[in-house]
Amino acid sequence: VSMETLVKATMEQRKPTAAAAAAPSRRRNRATLQATSALLLCGAAVLGINESYYKSRSSGSSASSSQNDQSVSVGTLRSLKVETIEPGRKLHSNFLSSHLQYNPFPNTQGKQCETHYSPKHDEWIDPPKPVPVPPNSKFARNNNFHNLVDYNGLNVLIVGDSVGENMALFLANAHRDAGMDSMAIGNRIHFASESNLEGKTQDKIWVNEVPKDCGGGYVAFGRVLRLWHGDEIDRTHEDFVKWDPIMFDSLKREYGDVDVLVYRTPWPWMTKTGKLGNIVEDDYARVLEVARRMVNPRTVIFATSAINNNALKMDGFASLRKDNEVLRQFVANYKIPYYPSRGVQNVLLMDWEKLTDALVLANAETMNIPPDMAFKHQVSCEGLSKRHAFTGTRYCPHLTAMACAGNRSPNHPETIQTCVEDKRGRISPDGMHWCSATTQPRTAGGIVCLTKCAITADMSFEDDDDRKQRSIYLRECQDRCNALWMNLDSYYVGEGGNRGHLELPTAPGMPLP
Repeated sequence: VSMETLVKATMEQRKPTAAAAAAPSRRRNRATLQATSALLLCGAAVLGINESYYKSRSSGSSASSSQNDQSVSVGTLRSLKVETIEPGRKLHSNFLSSHLQYNPFPNTQGKQCETHYSPKHDEWIDPPKPVPVPPNSKFARNNNFHNLVDYNGLNVLIVGDSVGENMALFLANAHRDAGMDSMAIGNRIHFASESNLEGKTQDKIWVNEVPKDCGGGYVAFGRVLRLWHGDEIDRTHEDFVKWDPIMFDSLKREYGDVDVLVYRTPWPWMTKTGKLGNIVEDDYARVLEVARRMVNPRTVIFATSAINNNALKMDGFASLRKDNEVLRQFVANYKIPYYPSRGVQNVLLMDWEKLTDALVLANAETMNIPPDMAFKHQVSCEGLSKRHAFTGTRYCPHLTAMACAGNRSPNHPETIQTCVEDKRGRISPDGMHWCSATTQPRTAGGIVCLTKCAITADMSFEDDDDRKQRSIYLRECQDRCNALWMNLDSYYVGEGGNRGHLELPTAPGMPLP
């Protein structure tokens, strides 16, 4: 079978057969991973990866899968080599299905999105009914479909900061046909909570389950601020930006291994680590190994970071874009371990930066902001009341083309005090987070598409012998998914019955479920 045929087959996966409903549940019956137990017992403050591992990984060498290779150095910091961990179950097409549904009334409705400021009440007010997208804008073909998951037997965990939680909510909200009400906080399992930096209780881990008759999987979110490194462990719960391995060990004990992990780099929470603009590929290799020890995913999807107000204030996005390029190189250079018990088999990239950049450019066009100013024109919030600044001044300044929702041109070529027409939230409410109506369909679609790449890889290639072909296939399938979902170039094509697929103008005819 040619690689092109295989990629096309991935894009055309349909709803699972009835056999999927009979697939055995993996919840609450997995033993704790030996590596995690070893970590917790020794009380390690740091998870490190020996430099020798990276050299052996690059050269393709490996150790026996029957041996647990662990060494702890003397001193405050403990360094653990890559360990033998039995990989999670192979993914199968019976575990996941989705479809696109036509939305005849594209709008910008969403929590805190498309809000209008009322001087009389000194507050932002939601419109009485959904606001249509600007006519003849690119949003007309971006907001005119929903990506819906109708069956999911996979355990999916998204790790990151509040923008990572954005992504988790987008994916969970796409499960409404699978009986999941993601937007209702009360329906989530608040698995682990702590007092945040403002003294309020906030989830460190939450889980949203899919009903058993729709697959019995889940979408979960794990809040890890800064990089997911061993030297960021805090078991005292005194430092909200750090993480506790016991929480993830408990999650795995209760729900089983994670099938698919989506890692969103917590940019810019790594400020105190000195990593902003200085991330290297080994940082992501450490993240990958920590993830394997904690929740044992067979598939890991790394997402590039979207622009945000903090990156704007720092250096106009230069450091953020530099770090994203390192992530692209890491995924491109990743060598699949010869033994599945020695590392993650499916590592993929979701180029979310490109999607969110495209949304900013599309929004700039509706306000007649030139493309060369789309990532420079700012809302300063100077002189505004705390309420008028929407979330106070902590998110200011931010991009006009990211946070605002007016249709008129700004009255200054570089900086304005408040959003045009005092309307905000077409694509982002605050210059940091993202609105569901404009960002969710393609974000959720990208995660589903890449997961189906991993499913096809697991069904088509043997673990030990087909590493090269698996790697070639994963890169080609990944590129196809990013071309379809991480931009505004593709468009919805109806297939009848209110269902359809996305197509690219330059490559029509390859449908996506």
